[in-house]
Amino acid sequence: MLSPDLLDLLRDYRREAQPAGWLFPGKPKINPISARQLSRAFNSAKHVVGISKSATL
Repeated sequence: MLSPDLLDLLRDYRREAQPAGWLFPGKPKINPISARQLSRAFNSAKHVVGISKSATL
């Protein structure tokens, strides 16, 4: 399901960050990232790259 490039990025992230539990920890770190945190990160990334169209996860 993941592209080879994305899989490589995720492997690099896991190797560098070495998360103890969740691949993407939330706050507190014992919990996974929340849907709201993910939505904020997604919208922030859209803004950074200049995507103005509406999009959802």
